[in-house]
Amino acid sequence: MDSETGEPQGIEEQRDSDQPTKPPKSVPAWAAPSSSVPLPPPPPIAARTEPPGNVEYVRPPTGIELFRSPLRVARVLQFLLGAFTIISGIALASSLRQVSAISSVVDDPLSVGFTELVSARDRQAAMDLVQIIAYLVVGVVFILWTRRLYRNLQPIGATPLRFSEGWAVGAWLVPFLNLVRPKQILDDIWKASEPSHESVFGPSWRFGRVSPLLHWWWAAFLANVAIGIIGSSQDVLVESTIEDSLTAANWFAIQDAAVAVLGVVAFIVVGRTTDRQVARADQIRRISTQQPEPQDHQASRGARSLAVLAGIVATTFVGVVAASLVFESQDGTNDASTEIASSNPGAGVLLDDLTIGDCVDLPSDLEPSSDSAPPLLAMRQFGCDVGHHLEVIAIVQHPAEMAAEFPGELELASFGDAACIGEVGDYVGAPWPGTGLDVQAIRPIPEGWIIGDRRFICLASSMDGEAMTTTIKGSGGIIGPSQRTPWSLENGDCFNDPPSVEKILMTVVSCDVRHNYETFAVVDHPGLPADGYPGDDAMTEFVDQVCSEEFEARVDESARDQLDFGFYGSPFPGSWSSGHRSVSCVVWDVDFPQIIGTVLID
Repeated sequence: MDSETGEPQGIEEQRDSDQPTKPPKSVPAWAAPSSSVPLPPPPPIAARTEPPGNVEYVRPPTGIELFRSPLRVARVLQFLLGAFTIISGIALASSLRQVSAISSVVDDPLSVGFTELVSARDRQAAMDLVQIIAYLVVGVVFILWTRRLYRNLQPIGATPLRFSEGWAVGAWLVPFLNLVRPKQILDDIWKASEPSHESVFGPSWRFGRVSPLLHWWWAAFLANVAIGIIGSSQDVLVESTIEDSLTAANWFAIQDAAVAVLGVVAFIVVGRTTDRQVARADQIRRISTQQPEPQDHQASRGARSLAVLAGIVATTFVGVVAASLVFESQDGTNDASTEIASSNPGAGVLLDDLTIGDCVDLPSDLEPSSDSAPPLLAMRQFGCDVGHHLEVIAIVQHPAEMAAEFPGELELASFGDAACIGEVGDYVGAPWPGTGLDVQAIRPIPEGWIIGDRRFICLASSMDGEAMTTTIKGSGGIIGPSQRTPWSLENGDCFNDPPSVEKILMTVVSCDVRHNYETFAVVDHPGLPADGYPGDDAMTEFVDQVCSEEFEARVDESARDQLDFGFYGSPFPGSWSSGHRSVSCVVWDVDFPQIIGTVLID
């Protein structure tokens, strides 16, 4: 018991032990001496940074160990973007060559051959396929790169995120939304990767600023999409008029240039965005471990990226120039058209612009229906009172549906011959066999057939190849009163060989004078109008049999031993469809070059 208070001394000690002893105010609570009650562990020491003019205390975020470096995927992506830019440059050279070829056709239809245009179109189609493959590859790697960077935002302290991690992939795949959401994803990556802000933990990262570089990149991307949509809506080459083809080719050239620019801008965006995030992660590691600031490698990485970019741009430029020279040498020029153009004053006219009644000449000496002739694009046009060799007598449409497969050259040739021979009577005013006209058809080619070309242009010319100086419309033909074609010989006609092998028309003479041939029979095939052409073998068998029978029946028996016989002007697929059925049987002397008098019995 205390002598002053009168209380037991043990009670005071017990009261003092019930109340915890308060440490001095100058001593932190966590530094108080141990007691019977456990104290909580001390909080971690806050990292201290002292930027000029400001002092911030930052609590390092947790989870930096989950950060995965995007450098490898970024370098792969930059390599692919460089290759894509070079490919786009070569495609631009191909597009410019196509524009040049079509422009030449617009200025002078005979200056460029159809083969050159088809070559330019096929080359451009191949380049488009290569670009599409490269675009898909770059797109997949770009999405993987975006996903890697977006998943790194939480480890570097950007929480909470505006979008889930799945949007880093899905943003590119949802129609219409992919015109906005990918840009928002890249904006968030850029803002959250700011290495100079050490306190952007939590939602404050959203108030960062986005570089104009990303805005330019996205503008280039959207412009590329718009140009691609407009260009794809245009017709190409033979799909419409040549002017429309030129418009489409110009749009494709603009698109190739825009894609090349997009590749360059994307290369820079990938490099700078990746370097920012890597620098941000390095800074957080330094703060967390209290290590001194490492040597800055961002500047050296940027310098290397610029050097690589300069190499890509230079390579693309060289590729455009070299590809242009190679494409020009491959296409060549239309030499036949140049030769005709120098020898004839007529202006060129595209086949698409030909109309019935036009008087024209071919740009080469090959027949337009010949399988060995190159496809025609244009012809040389004249007034019909000027010497010319061809006249457009009809334009016929094939009845096949738009989706029908290409029927083959032989079938189209048969259809064109029949259709055009059948049009002669309406245009000239007399049946084809006796007009002295050769009829040709410019028919669709496979490339045109696929896109719906079903047009046959019917051209008439002299069988002897002579120039015409007037229109043949309503003229009844160009044959003289004493002339015959192989398909218009009459029974009892005596005639001589044409003056040259190039001539077909025969001149009828009196049988009392010397002559080479005499027609001893004209027989019609018994086929009905609705019957199809029986075939070359069956026709040959028929004319051999009928001419042999008529030879025995009509030719004087005393002259048979010194005569031989054959036939002229038998039906063929084109003439058969127009109603022609007659066969002319003729005889000639086997020992002497000429015959005097008739050999007929009657």
